[in-house]
Amino acid sequence: MASVDLAGIAEPHRSAVTAIIDLARQGLFTDAQALLMIGRIRAVAGDLVVREGTP
Repeated sequence: MASVDLAGIAEPHRSAVTAIIDLARQGLFTDAQALLMIGRIRAVAGDLVVREGTP
């Protein structure tokens, strides 16, 4: 699995991303599947930040 930039991912989400990367390296997910899941985590994390910052 290629390296994944963890910048901008909050600590609770980093743990999930790290687990996904480890599982991809073990062969449980393809790189494409892992990147898709990581993209979903980024989307949800970004949505939470926007919602919390909305008055």
